[in-house]
Amino acid sequence: GEVHSFTCASNGGGGGGNGGGGNGNGNGGGGGGGGGGNNTVTIPSNTTLINGVIRTNCTLRLGSGVTLENVLIISESTDPRAIDGASGVTLGRNDGCTPGGGTQIVTMGGVNFPANLSIFGSQIIAMGDIDFEANANGVEGVSMVAGGQIDSTSNMDMGFCNGSGLENRFEAEYFRVVR
Repeated sequence: GEVHSFTCASNGGGGGGNGGGGNGNGNGGGGGGGGGGNNTVTIPSNTTLINGVIRTNCTLRLGSGVTLENVLIISESTDPRAIDGASGVTLGRNDGCTPGGGTQIVTMGGVNFPANLSIFGSQIIAMGDIDFEANANGVEGVSMVAGGQIDSTSNMDMGFCNGSGLENRFEAEYFRVVR
């Protein structure tokens, strides 16, 4: 697999001083910083990523229909939606709990998925909240650890894998999340 590292610049200041307004890239005219960029990396809709690592301090947006198989995401973003998925995201391979194919997400912030999330043999560890909404079908062999709350709504189908399918998970007697 491949390792991808994305670094976002911190937001600039207000762009004042000597009549200079910021340009949105963290650059201001005449003195002072600009408004800063949006600090977001987006995986486009209907993209499938297999066998890789993504490390970033940016907010990571997953477009609708994104599938991640055997992928590790490490996010240093402290945003409440550091990992922000659209509807229909799939984490892990739908393989009936067989070894391999799972995805791990580790973030200093929170994780949010609106609707139609599918998780197979995957793990989410977040310092903030983990939030996934209605119609999370195909939740099979999942581990979630949050420093905040784990919240979901209605209409979910969940399956038990009896420990199978999570061979690449991070394991500890307990997790301690610190800033």
